[in-house]
Amino acid sequence: MQATKSQGVVAVGFIDGLSREQTSYWSYEDMIDDENMVRVIDRYIDRCDLEQLGFNRTQAASTGRPGYSASSLAKLYVYGYENGIRSSRKLEKETRRNLEVMWLLDGLTPDYKTISEFRRINTRPLQKLFKEFVKLCRSWDLVGGELIAVDGSKFKASNNKKNNFSKM
Repeated sequence: MQATKSQGVVAVGFIDGLSREQTSYWSYEDMIDDENMVRVIDRYIDRCDLEQLGFNRTQAASTGRPGYSASSLAKLYVYGYENGIRSSRKLEKETRRNLEVMWLLDGLTPDYKTISEFRRINTRPLQKLFKEFVKLCRSWDLVGGELIAVDGSKFKASNNKKNNFSKM
């Protein structure tokens, strides 16, 4: 006899998860460990003077639709830098599915155009911010600083049947 979930009996040897329809109460704070790197990123950006680093739009405009704060988008970029995510579209996707990013941005979900525009108008300040962040992480021994090299060379392959033999 095989037990089914609808009968309320659990099959032997398997662990069942929670029902997707079940309401649960949890916070982002409960889901992120105290030792998680996003906490370092959050505190670092909150303590940085983004205006002094040269970031544009650090003050809210008095007219028009409210925009995203420079600190929120800077947190997203530092998270992306730390995790090797450079694409604005991939960063947008992370805001909707990654709990760490949801915690970091307080649930904000900027679109890729907003993210890329922020990078375009703040290229130099972001470079300074990344440089200072790496210095901080090295001083706290959060990163090892080992050299990792990636070769980005592209070669056209020509390994077809005509070229894949040698004459004897």
